Formats: sequence, structure tokens, C-alpha cells
Amino acid sequence: MAADYPPLFGRYLATIDPDVGVVVEVVRREEASTPVAHRKVAFCVSGAIGYRVVADEHALSSISIDLERRLVTKHVAAYSEFGILEREVDWLRRLAASGIAPPLRSATADRLFLDYVGEPVRRGNLPSDWPVQAEAILAALTSHGCAHNDIKCDNLTVADGKIHLIDYGWATPIGQAIPAHWPHGIGRQHRLGVHRFDDRAAIFAALGSAERGEVDRSVVMGHNPT
Repeated sequence: MAADYPPLFGRYLATIDPDVGVVVEVVRREEASTPVAHRKVAFCVSGAIGYRVVADEHALSSISIDLERRLVTKHVAAYSEFGILEREVDWLRRLAASGIAPPLRSATADRLFLDYVGEPVRRGNLPSDWPVQAEAILAALTSHGCAHNDIKCDNLTVADGKIHLIDYGWATPIGQAIPAHWPHGIGRQHRLGVHRFDDRAAIFAALGSAERGEVDRSVVMGHNPT
């Protein structure tokens, strides 16, 4: 890693998943551009503003992480016909006081502006008390009547030893049937079957796979979940 990277950016690089194949470029702010689909690209932006990290995973949405402001900008580029952005906004507002979801700063028709709550959980950043934190997440979901339906390691992030659950675009009220027209690949890593989910089983399976270093990356690198 280049010695002239700012310390905060260096700490970010130390926490990201090395299996993603990160490309790092030190550029002027005006040169930063949308990264190529199917690659996660980090930009260290020099100048008085600081620096920005931009990621684009499998072209379904783009995520810009401003480490200086601890701000995540999520641009939803697919599945708008299923109302995933509106649904996520609704659940983030309902869960605002729960402590398990990223705080929502604001939203537009195609973007969410969220607090940064860390990087996806892997063996290297998994807190030792993860079973206790998993139970707390499940309890909060239950108390708010929320079934997440897509729990996996890439939707569980860690910052300062705390686990958050993100991405509520496919969440439903507990007990509500999943609409038949929804994509059949939702939650594929840890589901019981097509449109059959168990958040308890999924979160323990996901975090257990992180502990063993066996994270299922089948959807992360470009596979369409439909």
C-alpha cells in the first residue's frame, strides 16, 4: 500500500474483503468517475475535501462511501419496479431507533443517503460476541415486525466491533407472504427455499460462515439474482 495514502483511507483498505479484487487509484477529485461494473474500485481522492471511496457491485446499484463524512450514497439502478427503494426507506425509518440499521439521512427518487456503518462481515472483522449481537438484531427485527428476507454476510457490516444489518429492499412485515412475482434468487445463500426465509437461521448461518472463512460469494461478483 502506498505510503502517501491518508491514514483513514489506509484503515479502510485494511478492512475491505481482499477477495473482491480491489483496484486503488490516487486521483484528483475531478477525475473520479463511476467504476467499471463487476469490479469494486476504490478511489483515494486528494485535495482539501479529503477523499472518497466508490464501489459498484454487479451493476444493480452503485455505492459511494465518503469516509471523511461517514456518508454512504446508494444509487438504486435495478429492481425499481419492485419498489425496493421505497420499501427500504420505510423500514429504515421504522428501525431508526433500533440501533441495528444504518441511520437514513435523506432520500430521493433513486438514491439513499445513509450513515456509514462499516464493511461486510468476514473472519477478519467478525466480533467475538457475534452470537449475542445476532440475537439482539433478531430481537429488534421481531419487535418492529420486520422480516428481512435477505440476510447474508454482504448485508451484515461491522464498524468498531458493532454489527449492523443493511439492505431492507426485500423486507416484509413478519408473516406476510412474499409476492409471487418477486425475483426467485432473493436470499439464495441462506434461505429455506424460493421465497421461503428464516432470518434466525440465515443470520447464524451467515455469521458462522464468516467465522469459518467460508463466506458464500455466489451473488456478489456479477450473478443476477433473478
